[in-house]
Amino acid sequence: MADNFGSDAEISGTWNDPCGVGSGEIILTTSLGSIVGFTMLWFVLASCWSKNIVQAELARFSASSGEPFLHAFNRLPGKLPAFRGKKVSWYIYFWLLWITPGQLIGGGIYGRAGQAIHSVFPFLGSQYGTFVLAGMACVIVLTGTYRFLEKLMTCLVVTFITIACAVLL
Repeated sequence: MADNFGSDAEISGTWNDPCGVGSGEIILTTSLGSIVGFTMLWFVLASCWSKNIVQAELARFSASSGEPFLHAFNRLPGKLPAFRGKKVSWYIYFWLLWITPGQLIGGGIYGRAGQAIHSVFPFLGSQYGTFVLAGMACVIVLTGTYRFLEKLMTCLVVTFITIACAVLL
């Protein structure tokens, strides 16, 4: 079963974020709270709670069956025309619409990270940093392995802790 865990389980956040509260919930809470007060607090709490349940069940399905969750959703009734004469479930089109805002937000995050790289290395344009980061993310996702990144981050954390302890002494 452990062989079935790949980049999709990491990206979904199910394994990375045990509390299940991300930037979307934080933004939703503050913006909705400023508009309507505590009237819609139940909605924010229900969305945070249900997100964890849905992600956990999708992860369980993928881990136990070995197939991505979109393959299961493609078996739903209600097929619509797709590319090359194939038919896909209506949910696949809904999912494409659903992930579009997230992709735009991800592009904004890459752009801002590229600007941060530009501020550290002014001779590089911010667009170069953005393309490098996006390319690295694509390579990590397409290879489906995080071993190199995990080792690199472990080294960086150990280095940071060592430097912090040396400064505090």
